[in-house]
Amino acid sequence: MHEEAETLCLRVCASYKKNGENIMPLMKSPAGDMEITISKVTAEKGRLITVGKFGAWDSKIYFTEEDIFEMIGLMLNWKVIRFILSLPVLFIKAKLKRNEKIKK
Repeated sequence: MHEEAETLCLRVCASYKKNGENIMPLMKSPAGDMEITISKVTAEKGRLITVGKFGAWDSKIYFTEEDIFEMIGLMLNWKVIRFILSLPVLFIKAKLKRNEKIKK
């Protein structure tokens, strides 16, 4: 997999809502910044497919099993593992913060 493709694969994730607003991940590149939204993930003919928007364009990203294994290999480092392990704590903190705002 090429370095540019690896970067793209690592930065793509689904949009989410924060305080009722859509928050989209941002892909930064020398060509400019683009918001990414993934609206659907499916599988077809031995490939994982993400459907969404890449900037203003509709997009589909097709991953082979080899691509998936390479991405998993890229993600097996301590920074990513620590981040994944910290997600429950971050989730609880965000929920508590939201509850405090609702009480006020």
